[in-house]
Amino acid sequence: MRWTMALLLTMRRCVALRAPAPLYRRRCLTAMLDTTTEPLDAATVDWRGLRAEAARRLDRATKKIAKKSAKNKQLPESVEALKKTEAERDRLKELVDALNAVDGSAEALTLANALGVRDAPPPRQPRGPKKKK
Repeated sequence: MRWTMALLLTMRRCVALRAPAPLYRRRCLTAMLDTTTEPLDAATVDWRGLRAEAARRLDRATKKIAKKSAKNKQLPESVEALKKTEAERDRLKELVDALNAVDGSAEALTLANALGVRDAPPPRQPRGPKKKK
């Protein structure tokens, strides 16, 4: 029941976009149905969406590093977590550079599959119930 409701809400949100049909409907349906971690293949991947998702994840990793380095000055025991996040950020930077260099490269696809980056953003959580006034 909960999955069906989330599916309906996501479909409603996709219809509300009123954008060019093929691109946005495919992207919304991909985000909605993509609960598995099947590897991306060059024939069906949305390169523009993959580039945007990789850039989004790189920005998030950079923000996490900034927060962890600020915490690290106060609590020095979180050095391992900071190093792990920096390594992830470096791999995401390699992916973004590979995607910006050549569209459709096999190296970028293997790196995206290794990092778990998809060609559509993760589905948004449905809104909660409205508050009574």
